[in-house]
Amino acid sequence: MRSTLEQPPATATTWERAALNDELFRRPPVPVAEGALILHTAMVQNADEAAQSVQRLRSLLTSAELATPGATRNYELLHAGRSYLKWERHTEFTTYTLVTLPSASDPFVADAECVLPKNWMAELDGQRIAATKIRLIASDDHQILSQATQALRPEAPSSLVADGQARIWMDCSIHPDACTRGIVCDQGLQPDRRARLVQRLLEIETYRMLAMLGFPPARSVMAELHDLEHQLRVLVARVADSEADADHDDEATLHELLELASEVERLSAHHAYRFDASRAYFDLVQERLDELREERIQGYQRLGNFLGRPLRPAIKTVDAVRRRLESLSGHIDHTASLIRTRVDLRLQRQNQHLLHSMDRRAALQLRLQQTLEWLTVVAMSYYGIGIVLYIAKALGALGVPIEPHLVAGAAAPLVIGGAWWLVHTVRAMLRAHGEHH
Repeated sequence: MRSTLEQPPATATTWERAALNDELFRRPPVPVAEGALILHTAMVQNADEAAQSVQRLRSLLTSAELATPGATRNYELLHAGRSYLKWERHTEFTTYTLVTLPSASDPFVADAECVLPKNWMAELDGQRIAATKIRLIASDDHQILSQATQALRPEAPSSLVADGQARIWMDCSIHPDACTRGIVCDQGLQPDRRARLVQRLLEIETYRMLAMLGFPPARSVMAELHDLEHQLRVLVARVADSEADADHDDEATLHELLELASEVERLSAHHAYRFDASRAYFDLVQERLDELREERIQGYQRLGNFLGRPLRPAIKTVDAVRRRLESLSGHIDHTASLIRTRVDLRLQRQNQHLLHSMDRRAALQLRLQQTLEWLTVVAMSYYGIGIVLYIAKALGALGVPIEPHLVAGAAAPLVIGGAWWLVHTVRAMLRAHGEHH
């Protein structure tokens, strides 16, 4: 008998499992040889732009009779002559990484025998968000190391990483070739560890720029928030004014609150993804910096400190704007609730006044009804006694020995009682009919 652990779920399929498993390993680092030059760029592209760029790379590699990227995959690692080319499609951007040999004359220029042309990065579709060149140099190659460090800014951060097996320099300024620059001085790294170190540096360079994408819209939204918050304060003051107790005032205030809420929701819907993405990219930068395990070198800043100084305030600004949007939306809801509560209280007071008025009207109608009933009894009795009197007079004229007025007086109690009984019976019948319906 098989255990439940050995029985796959009925909804699972082989290709789903393979896809999920491959997702864990779909970002292998590019193999990096000693002394290599890495050219890396990240392009903000839609699906069509990414497809066009890959097709252009495919054409270049096809002309060189090399393997081409698969048309249905989101990443590919190719061995192109003496170089490696990797492209990878992410959610909103695509990265292209070329590992090649450097020129003998310039540590940050690719060798002339590189399969791809020198301007291949400039011909990619989309908007470039990051571009960097990283040069690997052996620790005993002092001449190349000196030449490479002189090509960086003097204030470029530097530190020991990978438990002291490498030293890095990262110049985050954009040079005339539109790229930032970095140096990895190899002091005994194993090939797989060297590849992972380079990948972390490339990801730090890419993600730090992507994290900053939320900062410009955050600043623009911040200026709008000042006006929106001022409008809300005016509306709240109007709501708090006890004299503003007219339905027209509340209706106008609710209309303005609706417009204000619509504007806040528009800003939130337009920028929420960008703000959340900036926070996620910043967290990735922090993770990659922690994985470097930097050790301070006297006279140099660590890369983590250098990047943290501008990045943290920018991300805090983004977070603050996102929180202010959420807070403003909540205050608008609370203000609308206050207005609705005041309207409900006013309606309750009006209903109470109406009920009191109806009660008074019903009491008056009851008293009027009772008065009319007695008047009806009196009228019926008057006419009834008159009829008896006329009948008695008629009988007296015919010779019947009676006194008409005595007969009328004697019949008066009976007539009055009958009239009262008749009115009471009719009222009871009408009341029973009304309750039935």
